[in-house]
Amino acid sequence: MLMKSHQEFNFLKRIIKDVLGINVEKNKSRLREVVNAKMIYASILSNRGYGCSAIGKSLGMNLSLIHISEPTRLLS
Repeated sequence: MLMKSHQEFNFLKRIIKDVLGINVEKNKSRLREVVNAKMIYASILSNRGYGCSAIGKSLGMNLSLIHISEPTRLLS
């Protein structure tokens, strides 16, 4: 499983770099474009079942910096 997840993380990083032009692992900027790219990365991996710890480690970030929130829904 570890090798599969490593391959999946790297594949997604390459896609984001190709499409958005941002290296989510090495770019430590807080510019909106970089933050959005990291949110996309984290959201896709979260939807695929990876936890915050695995996602944070794949980016070389502290676990406290990764937070994936569910979209709010309107109450009727």
